[in-house]
Amino acid sequence: MTEAYNLKEINALIVDDYAPMLEIMRGILKEFGVGRVAEATSGNKALEELSYFHADVIFTDYMMEDMNGLELIQAIRAGETPANRYVPIVEKSISTVIGVIALFAILEVWGIDASAWLATPLGQRIASSVVTIAFMLVVTVMVLEVCSALIERYLSRDGAAVSS
Repeated sequence: MTEAYNLKEINALIVDDYAPMLEIMRGILKEFGVGRVAEATSGNKALEELSYFHADVIFTDYMMEDMNGLELIQAIRAGETPANRYVPIVEKSISTVIGVIALFAILEVWGIDASAWLATPLGQRIASSVVTIAFMLVVTVMVLEVCSALIERYLSRDGAAVSS
């Protein structure tokens, strides 16, 4: 699957304050053949990184301490950084996962054994389907963002050649 795309010229920036997620994202991007992957552990560090690293795509966490993902995106879109304000940005958030875990916790408190439902064949099929759909959505968004970055890079090179 990774041979179908040539992503060696893509530069990606991962912004997340959770080290294991940085490692997972780096591994996924390297597996897809992305050329250079930079990392930042906060929004402010991402802004610093963008001052000397040309990112074609940015993967950012939404919930971070010093500057959340939305603030980072707003700073980039407002042109407050040397980064291209139209760089594709993928916001990843675990709020849905947290919501599901909270729902299961509330059901447990109310005396409903929600985790036992997952042990049934129907619960396992539904959980498996949800995980598969979520994974496919994430991969689809990543591929679309990378394709968008490639198209933008191609068009910006083409425009530079025409204006010369």
